[in-house]
Amino acid sequence: MDTQQQAELAALVGAYCQRDGFTDTTIPSLRYYRMQERRGQMPVVYNSSLCLVVQGRKEAMLESEMYRYTESQHLVVSVDIPAVGQVMQASPDRPYLCMQLNLDPRLLSELIVQLNWKDIDGNATHRGLFVGTTTAELADCALRLVRLLDKPNDVPFLAPLVLREIHYRLLSGEHGRRIASTVLPDSNMQRISLVFRMLKRTLPSPFASKRWPKPRE
Repeated sequence: MDTQQQAELAALVGAYCQRDGFTDTTIPSLRYYRMQERRGQMPVVYNSSLCLVVQGRKEAMLESEMYRYTESQHLVVSVDIPAVGQVMQASPDRPYLCMQLNLDPRLLSELIVQLNWKDIDGNATHRGLFVGTTTAELADCALRLVRLLDKPNDVPFLAPLVLREIHYRLLSGEHGRRIASTVLPDSNMQRISLVFRMLKRTLPSPFASKRWPKPRE
């Protein structure tokens, strides 16, 4: 993502969300996240999604592994998974901004078939979290999707096309085959994710009463 793309995304996302927290959009799978100050570590359940950082910096921790992503980078979460998130760079003048797009496993599976990948190992062990560089092509998709919010009549017709391209860009990117190995219906990660979703529906959240430390200086 070049400087011009980053600046336009920051302006569009910043104008749309004026308060901290999540802001839904008229595109059902797309929402924005804004935070104007650093916060302590927060337990979260990441849904299968693309988190594209527009401004600022954030960390996600899964067990002992740390995933850091900043402007011009993104986090791909290929399965539902519990983790700990922390905004590391934000201020009132320059808040942390992120666009979060829910991924469609069926669309990913359809594209994998069309790509004719026959050597994907569903038994491979991956964490299901991937930090990648936001390419100019992926940033262009993000911009076209965000611009559609100003043209609501175009959303039902054009948003599905852009969303399909975003899924394709992720699969054709640096972690494409690793992402593919986690979204196959019978993969190890999908089995783990299924168990986690069942537990989430039937048990109280283990994060509810847990205290987390203050932000590190």
